[in-house]
Parts: sequence; C-alpha cells; structure tokens
Amino acid sequence: MNISDAFLGPLFFILVMVIGTRVRNRHFRHIPEGRYFMPGLTVKLIGSVIAGLLYTFFMGGGDTYHYYKDSTKLWAALMDDPAIYIKMLFHSGGEFDPDTHYYSRWVVYYNNPTAYFVVKITSLISIISFNNYTATSILFAGISFVGVWSLYLTLVDVYPKLYKKLAIAILFIPSVFFWGSGLFKDTINLGCLSFLTFAFYNLFIKRRRKFLSIALIIFCSYIIYNIKLYILLSFLPGLFFWIILYYKTQLNTRFLRFASTPLLLLMAVGFSFLFVSEIGGDSSRFSIEKFAHTAETMQLWHGHISGKEGGSGYSLGNVEKGPMGMIKAFPAAVNVTLFRPYLWEAKNLIMMLAALESTVIFIFTVWVLIQARVYKIITFMNRSSVIFFCLFFSLFFAFAVGFSSYNFGALSRYKIPCLPFYVAALFMIQYHLKEGKGTKFGSRKMLKSFG
Repeated sequence: MNISDAFLGPLFFILVMVIGTRVRNRHFRHIPEGRYFMPGLTVKLIGSVIAGLLYTFFMGGGDTYHYYKDSTKLWAALMDDPAIYIKMLFHSGGEFDPDTHYYSRWVVYYNNPTAYFVVKITSLISIISFNNYTATSILFAGISFVGVWSLYLTLVDVYPKLYKKLAIAILFIPSVFFWGSGLFKDTINLGCLSFLTFAFYNLFIKRRRKFLSIALIIFCSYIIYNIKLYILLSFLPGLFFWIILYYKTQLNTRFLRFASTPLLLLMAVGFSFLFVSEIGGDSSRFSIEKFAHTAETMQLWHGHISGKEGGSGYSLGNVEKGPMGMIKAFPAAVNVTLFRPYLWEAKNLIMMLAALESTVIFIFTVWVLIQARVYKIITFMNRSSVIFFCLFFSLFFAFAVGFSSYNFGALSRYKIPCLPFYVAALFMIQYHLKEGKGTKFGSRKMLKSFG
C-alpha cells in the first residue's frame, strides 16, 4: 500500500456503494430479501479493506501482495506495448517468449500456472482501478458480491420463508465475507461457485435466461478449472444430483418416483464419475489417482509453514495410504474443516475468532441433529434435491480441504466455499422439521415445497 490507497481506496468504496444503492433501488427495493442487499455489500467491501490492511501491516505481504505486485509487471507491459500485454494474457505461465521475457522475468508467479491465472485476472481489474491495490481489492469484493447475491436469490426462490436465515448463511458468516472479499483466489472461486449455482438453477429447473446461464456456466467453470480444479470436482457432481433428483420429485405418482430412483441415481453417479475422471485426468495435480499424493505434498508444506508461524497446524492422526486411508480419514477431515479450531486450540486473535465461529456452527449442527435425528435428515436429503446438493458439496469439499491443509491459517481461507452451503442446509432441515409437525411427511403438497 502507498499514499494513493488513501485516496483511491475511499473513492472506489464510495463509488461501489453508490452503484449498489442504485441497483438495490431499481431491482430489489420492493422485495423482502432486498433489505439485505446493502448490508451484504457493505460487509464485503469492509472485509476486503481489512484483509488488505491485515496482510500489509501484520502478515508482511502474503499471496495477495504477490498477485498485485506481479500484476503491476503486466500493467507496465500494457503501458509500454498493449500487444505484449495481450500476449502475456494468453500465456499460461512458465513458457519462454522473447517478446514478453523482459516483463515476465520479474513475475514471481509466472512459473505457477494457477497463481499466474489470478495475476492475469488482477491485471484486468487493475485497468479499471488505476493499478491501485486497495481499489482493486474493493472491485474484487464487489464483483464477488454479485455472484454471492445471485446464490442468495436462488436459494430464497426455493425457500422464500427462509430469506432472513439464508441471509445469515450466504451473506453474513464472518470468515466468508472476510476471507472471500479481498484480492485472493478464494474471492474469485466463491463468486464463481455462486454464479454456477444460479446458472444451473435457471437453466435446468426454472428454464429461463438460457443464454446467460450457459455463458455463466462455461465462463465460471473455465475460471475455477484454471485456479482450483478440485473445487469443480467437488461441486459439479452435486449440481448434477440436484437436477436429477429434482426431476424425480416432479413425477406424478409415488410408484414412478420409487421405480425411477435407482435408474436416475445410477445415471447421476455414472455421469459424475465420467466427468470427474475426464476433467481430473487432465490435471497432473488433481487427478483422482494423484489426489492422495497432492494432499501429502500440501500437508508437508503447510506443516512447514505451521512450524514457522508458531504452531497453527493440526493432525488427522495416522492416515493410511490409499483409498481406504482416505475413507477412514473422512470424518476427521470433515470435522476439522467445519468445527475446528476448538477454543482451546486458538493461539492468536485470528484463530480465536475462527474458533468462536466454528463453535457456533458446531452447536447449531448438534441442535439440528438432536431435533432431526439421522433418519429424518436422510429422508430430507432423499426428497429435497436442494438439501442433498448443499450437503453433498459441503461435506465432500470439507473432506478435500481438511484432508490436505494441515494448517488452520490456510484452512480458514480454503474452507469458505462450503460454509454457506452447509449452514444453509441446516436452516432448510430445521425449516422442514417445523413445517412437518402435524403434516404427513411425503404428501404431494409437501413434496412440491422441496426444491
């Protein structure tokens, strides 16, 4: 950060707030959920500013600093010769090109394709923000909020009575609007996942905005594929299950719904496996066969970082190698993502805040489990395609990041894509428990209420 941040930061903050106010007044002022538009945008923008200050003055830079500094090299290329800048945008990173070498040799992340992809996105947004760090972070937050708001509207469209509770789950979880707002990979991924949910829902369930939905699916899938493929591998199978289970619930007779279940689930599993195998096979790091090796590499790295940062690491115990070892580690990995660090594991202020949030989520989970019992949750998942989707994605994603991180500092950022879906699923289960009292569960009227 420099003196220009003190001027351009507040200027862009006000500009985004003014644009947000106009959008709210034009599109959302007269609907109940519209009251959360400006508060949701405000916490996003504040989160981006605080995250920037935290990394600048307390963490000594970090990856957000390198994304920005590397983007300034691309900015220099743009100022000198736009043709070279465009050529650097189409480079995947790591390749030698005599035309671009003068600039790319100074790019720290040039040999890291996923990080360099974020650098390129940062450089594009920097064109609007005059190559200023704080302004760029605010624009990251604003663009990501559009996606998150789209996710909120999608779930509210299915559960209109839950617009207050879904606002908490989607817009106001502290770690999500903090770590998912600055100049981070996680901000981009959270926004893209939200847009993907919105697009799939509109294309396959509501059957509207088809061109926009197809464009969003292609665009957002491409971005996530180039940044964190494992997010896509966790997310899209859940979406396929949502769509197929939704159409199953629309069948007219109970016999057809019952008879079609095995076939539809077989199709969903087969298609999901084919998708994961084909896309995962294209990545040397995140193919199915190499996931355990990738996780082990990340564990060692984050363990090293933990030692340097004063013991923010965690352990899942002795994990066996191979698929069975991963299966056995599933409960512990999910637990560490959703419910840890525990309060007694917190060793600094940031960890204490994360522990408080995890404790609240743990208490809420136990409360819902006591009310619903396991068999009711399974019944809800079978009959509500949205609950199935939210739990499927959040639990498998929680396993992936919990199994591979081994550092609470990294985990606090990595896990944010699954938290909104998990907490939203808990609110949905709680809603059906209350609505089901005195009503025969499984009646046609109640089945229609399931998204």
